[in-house]
Amino acid sequence: MKGIDKLYLISPVREVWAKFEAGTDISSEINTFTPGTNEKFQLVKKNRIYEFGYSTEVYLANKMEFIYTKITTISPLYVVVNYTKSTVLFA
Repeated sequence: MKGIDKLYLISPVREVWAKFEAGTDISSEINTFTPGTNEKFQLVKKNRIYEFGYSTEVYLANKMEFIYTKITTISPLYVVVNYTKSTVLFA
């Protein structure tokens, strides 16, 4: 899609980092090992800073067999949607 920055997760073995599709900046390591983690990371692209928050939690995947899984959720910290026909400026 035009105008959409695609975010990729990079993981050679166990560690995980984030990177934009056409960017050169790589995030700090994303902690997917420790449940209860609530952190954030930044990426820079074209002189703009993009901030993302992430959390890693443990969930019960199967009640009968007591199988648990860890899920890491990544979300943008600031999202602005302009539904007006005017330019919006943030400083």
